[in-house]
Amino acid sequence: MARMKRVYDLSEMLPDDARVTTSASPKYARSECCVAIDPANPDHVVAASKKFSEPSTYTFTLATYWSADGGQTWSDSASLAFLPGWSGTTDPALAWDDQGNVYLVALPFGPGTPADGTGPVIGLAVYRSTDGGRTWSPPLLIHTSYGDDKQWAAGDAGAASPHRGNVYAAWDDVNHLCFARTTDHGATWKGAANGPPGTILANDSFSPDVVIAPDGTLYLFWTAGNDIKFVKSTDGGGTFTAPAVAISGITTLTSAFPGTASPHFPGSTFRIFTLVGAIATRDGSLIVTWADGRGGQSRIYYRRSTDGGVTWEGPAAGRPLVPSGLASDSTQHEFHPQPAASLNGTVAVAFYVLGPEGNPTQQLIDVDVAGSSNDGASFEFRITVTDQPWDPAIGAPLAHGNPLVTFIGEYFGLDCDASGYYVPVWTDTRTGSQELFSTRVLFGAHWDRGHKNVGGWNLIGQSRVDGPGAILLPDGRIILIPRRGPLRDVVDAMATHEAARHMKGQPGRKIRVAAIAAMKTGVKKMGQHRRVRPKRPPR
Repeated sequence: MARMKRVYDLSEMLPDDARVTTSASPKYARSECCVAIDPANPDHVVAASKKFSEPSTYTFTLATYWSADGGQTWSDSASLAFLPGWSGTTDPALAWDDQGNVYLVALPFGPGTPADGTGPVIGLAVYRSTDGGRTWSPPLLIHTSYGDDKQWAAGDAGAASPHRGNVYAAWDDVNHLCFARTTDHGATWKGAANGPPGTILANDSFSPDVVIAPDGTLYLFWTAGNDIKFVKSTDGGGTFTAPAVAISGITTLTSAFPGTASPHFPGSTFRIFTLVGAIATRDGSLIVTWADGRGGQSRIYYRRSTDGGVTWEGPAAGRPLVPSGLASDSTQHEFHPQPAASLNGTVAVAFYVLGPEGNPTQQLIDVDVAGSSNDGASFEFRITVTDQPWDPAIGAPLAHGNPLVTFIGEYFGLDCDASGYYVPVWTDTRTGSQELFSTRVLFGAHWDRGHKNVGGWNLIGQSRVDGPGAILLPDGRIILIPRRGPLRDVVDAMATHEAARHMKGQPGRKIRVAAIAAMKTGVKKMGQHRRVRPKRPPR
């Protein structure tokens, strides 16, 4: 077997987690966030989330945040305006058009009741910002129904799309899949066939997602019981195909972990659901992800189509996104997948992991990102992007005021620019309350380019991952290393042993002995909690 002889460490290149929000009081909890990057200027990033004012009664509204440096630093936006009779807004969804306008699609609701801080839903409203999310227009109410819920949005900025500039929204009205679009940069909204907003496209929808392929083809995906279905439009949302099944036989988290008052993982109280996350890649391939509870352990599953949804690869019920790496006793769970795809051919899926590396029985959460360099044909690695795991019990609001159910959000944010910089935004409690944090991760299009030899070490000028570090094998293969965990401990011990070989006398021998002991300990831990199982990179 080839001996590993060169190690490089890029961990200092991954910036520390950036604090998006600063709450003076734990009562201002933030959760259920989304993020969107301006396709015309990747320095412009906007995020949105729930902002609580009384977590014990589930009283909140939406707030937004903006960044002018690609998500490295953040500022609060101006407060959102209400129409008469509104007491708040919920369920944030963001989308950019091709002219630098960003849209926030929200659910307004009226005054609450003692048991529920969010009162009856009024309908679906759209805000527009022309200054990168710093300020927002008054809301435009485009649909009115007490049943409106779980909306999502996306904008078409594709250079080759005949529908460039369109912005689309999809949502549930009870179980009906509803649709609306703007073709005039937010001045007006309409449904399919130029009807009013709220065209009904299916009658079995739960939490739809909006996907736009580079050629402008529009897809809407949703969970329908144990299936994931979709409809398709090739004329900018004017007409749609009949619903079709993309994945069948999934195990939703609701059925796998029913709980008492709401579905939740054993030992936790925050509510969980299976929401579909889908994207179209640079080559038009479709990637559909979801959290699946089969076998009593939640993992991220996915399925891929390269022909516009006519056929789908792999088993009908999908396959795991990446090699598990999770503890085999079901004490760790992956959930809330958030996919994104860059024009450089990479694909990333961010997700929460309950039970962090090294301590799977502890009820803490890390944010992991799985990456692909081949438009989602395979996902070659996963890394942990959080500096430290966070406790979902700290500062958690009571979902709808129920003392048995807490809330950390049913999704979080991920977006990317054309060069492969991905920006996840997540809920985090390291400060003692629920706040939002983010980071930047670069997934390059090449594993190995621009070697530079410095003092006997081969440094990679353009690496696959901007951050976690790696081992470069003599045959050119790279093994990615997370920023913490037993695999990282082994690599650090290897580097220490290598450095100590150049030290003479007893001090050098002592360091080498200690390094060997640390390697043995790390290898033993890897056998207990195998979380990172890198694959051979593409040649």
